[in-house]
Amino acid sequence: MASREPVDAPDGTAARPVPFETFREAVERFHYGFVLTAHPTFSLNADQNRALSDLAWAIAEERDCTQPRHALWETLRTPFVPPDLDTENAQALEAARRIREAVGTLRQIALEVAARHYPLEWTALRPTLCSVATWVGFDLDGRSDIVWSGILARRLLLQTLQIEELIRHLDTLPSLIQAARSPVAQAQACLNTALDQARGLRDLFASYDPDRDPDHAALQASSRAMIANASARMIRPDRVVALLEEALALEPSPAGQMGLVGVLSALRAEGGAFAQVHFRVNAVQIHNAIRKHVDLTTHPADPRFRQTYLERIGRLLAGARPCPVHFGTILEEQASARRLFMIVQQIVKHVDAASPIRFLIAETESALTVLGALYLARRFGVEDHVDLCPLFETERALEDGAHIVQTLLESPDFVAWVRQRGRLCIQTGYSDAGRYIGQIPACGTIERLKARICLLYTSDAADE
Repeated sequence: MASREPVDAPDGTAARPVPFETFREAVERFHYGFVLTAHPTFSLNADQNRALSDLAWAIAEERDCTQPRHALWETLRTPFVPPDLDTENAQALEAARRIREAVGTLRQIALEVAARHYPLEWTALRPTLCSVATWVGFDLDGRSDIVWSGILARRLLLQTLQIEELIRHLDTLPSLIQAARSPVAQAQACLNTALDQARGLRDLFASYDPDRDPDHAALQASSRAMIANASARMIRPDRVVALLEEALALEPSPAGQMGLVGVLSALRAEGGAFAQVHFRVNAVQIHNAIRKHVDLTTHPADPRFRQTYLERIGRLLAGARPCPVHFGTILEEQASARRLFMIVQQIVKHVDAASPIRFLIAETESALTVLGALYLARRFGVEDHVDLCPLFETERALEDGAHIVQTLLESPDFVAWVRQRGRLCIQTGYSDAGRYIGQIPACGTIERLKARICLLYTSDAADE
């Protein structure tokens, strides 16, 4: 896709581009996010997926479809075998790779346009435009085959793939740059060291079996090594970013500058993750984790006790202080929601403290559920790293969703947290909502819910 020169105005004068800051604001924000899910997208095996893609491309390009149709038919003769978690993850990562390539092309086009129209300022740009995320292997709602060590292994795999990608980008720079070889070489060395660390930890957790380590001796030794080697890992990309910024300041050639800005843009948009992570739990799991703390004996939305529950969680939030955990704590924890927030703390401490984490809460029907999740995030010291996202999908949630959001916005702790994060996240479940109330009614209900929440937002903004 080639960029175009500005079109002349009707009076014949040359059109001028928008001001640089306007352009910068447009390209340095996320406009769209791609999220890769598992069920039911893996109802086809890998060969069937490829054959279906080939046929789609042939139709789109108006080519002869005889051979792709035949190939698809042959693959459909194969009996379907449900994929295991590793197969689902591999397919999700392949999809993420293709999306990243397309988004990378978009960012490159934005930089080329900027270099032509803003020749004195364009190197300050760090386009983001689109994000890529996955919840495959991180969705604990209704799955019993996802263990804590596997979660860490998959998160470390995302870091490994990202560092490998960054190294590949930097390997192309020596042929382009003229004066910035030293800082680029230092950045390469940092990434290679971080890659070795990430691979080692990934292999450790991918193969870890608590039954073979009954006294946790191996895990303790690995934990001590992780702490000792923290500076060698890319928990934050700050060191690599600083080196590449130094290289950019030294580099005079346009090709070298374009290459460096491209890598810096990828780091700003993606951080240390090949794809961002979306965890998902069910509202019931949150309720089980806070039940004793708020004396939860009925449904959180029960009108007889709803306000009492909210007052209790408000007091908990006001007094909550972060508590450190270790891998032994995770092994001993029985409540799945608490254990997941503990895992998030370990990810932030030992793997990646820069990439945001989305925390979806399925079947949310009460503000207490979200405030309970916020309490757990605060208790385990990760409230600055997670975006809590209620998933409105049941009939009650779709009808009461705006009221739930309004109740949340009446909580000082929740409002302060939203301001700190800079975003309010909600999700509506199209397919699951269809399961609850029918697909056609669900679509209309979802649109009404969005409109009501937007009205809440605009009225709050007007009040301020």
